[in-house]
Amino acid sequence: MKILYDLHTHTRYSDGRSSVEDNIKRAKELGLEKLAITDHGHGKWTSKKIKPKFYKQAKDEIKKYSAQYGLLCLFGIEANVIGMDGEIDITKGELKELDILLCGVHRKVCPKNLKTLLCFFLPNWLGIKSKKQIERNTRTVINVLEKNKIDILTHPGRYFPVDIMAIAKKCAEVGTLFELGRKEIPFSPQQFNEMQKIEGLQFIINSDAHGAEKIGQIKKVEEFLKLCEYKKEKIINLAD
Repeated sequence: MKILYDLHTHTRYSDGRSSVEDNIKRAKELGLEKLAITDHGHGKWTSKKIKPKFYKQAKDEIKKYSAQYGLLCLFGIEANVIGMDGEIDITKGELKELDILLCGVHRKVCPKNLKTLLCFFLPNWLGIKSKKQIERNTRTVINVLEKNKIDILTHPGRYFPVDIMAIAKKCAEVGTLFELGRKEIPFSPQQFNEMQKIEGLQFIINSDAHGAEKIGQIKKVEEFLKLCEYKKEKIINLAD
């Protein structure tokens, strides 16, 4: 099982181990049709994030090595959820610099306000999985999808528990791709089979590579799909 393109990869501009050139070169070697460099947004509290002042430098590198290796490469950001009302760590001005916008829930993020800290991040950091908390988590992600034009929702449900069917339905409604990630799939084959019945919902398989050697690797997704009654036409980048 192979993918046609990989639209979720990281470089040294955030927490990746490889350079922009390394990623593009590896994607070309694998015969991928295109690639996206999507480093973490600046809302993370660690230093492993790309700041807006480096956007031009990253874009210039992408342009240079895309031409050198003959591969289409997009410049994007994997934004962080920072507010329960749907806020993310990308401004409208910054959005204009991007070819693609990914967004996901991450742990090490600076909350926008006290409410988000106390009602969203802190309970999840403590491992609270009550019905009420899952409802809050789900509502937060739905707010993000409603408030922002997200191209790909990354690793849904991986870090904080959510109502995965509700998230999938909202993705279909707003036209956001639902990612099947290389690292972990936090829902069952039965749930995935049900999600495939949602009209308009499309999936994308990405590596979330933090090193060039991981680009295009989808073994865990492949093993998962073997347990499912998957429909190839629902996964937009799955090769024949």
